[in-house]
Amino acid sequence: MYHNLNLKKMKNSVKISILTATVAVALMFLGGCKKDTGTPNLESDSFNGSVAIEAKSGLAASVTAAINIKTKPSFSYVELQDVNYASGKFSFKLPKPPSNELTDIDTFIEDDLEFDGDGKLKYNPSDAKVAYVVFLAWDANDKLAGTFLYLGDDDTLCFFVYANKEVTVTGATNMTVKLEQGWNRLYRSDSGKGFITTKKPAKEDFEWSFQKVQ
Repeated sequence: MYHNLNLKKMKNSVKISILTATVAVALMFLGGCKKDTGTPNLESDSFNGSVAIEAKSGLAASVTAAINIKTKPSFSYVELQDVNYASGKFSFKLPKPPSNELTDIDTFIEDDLEFDGDGKLKYNPSDAKVAYVVFLAWDANDKLAGTFLYLGDDDTLCFFVYANKEVTVTGATNMTVKLEQGWNRLYRSDSGKGFITTKKPAKEDFEWSFQKVQ
């Protein structure tokens, strides 16, 4: 699905008509959510926007922290911050995204994360808006080389999500989401019964991985 990808970097926005590696991994995590039968214990995993990344890549020359604007009919990204890639280590201090670049919380959960359980989700409040970061790697010719993902050893994918206000998402088993206002980490997995949660999995170790675009 990434054959012959040849994308040029643009400072203000990047238009991508096919899935990036980050989104492709997210779309693999389908199902596993059942109707909720009780009150979940919600925990958040908020942080101050500082992200330190250590991952080897022989292709990356720079990395862009970009947010997703829309998913259909094409994927669009707006740059939050751009840093040089050197010696496999780099860091971001993620700023507050522009309010007009945020998307509805239900669009993020149901479209971007492809929730397809049989429960009726409850968003509190329903007008909350979010954005999630994609870490795009560019080669020396400013062509897209891949993405950097934060993965657990059980293939759980960690998303870095900004919320404009505190919001909770419930209504399905293994759907335990509480986003604080500001930056948060959210975890998505299809292992076992699957889950979407803002509580860091206690038995998983996470590390950064470079996913090459082919």
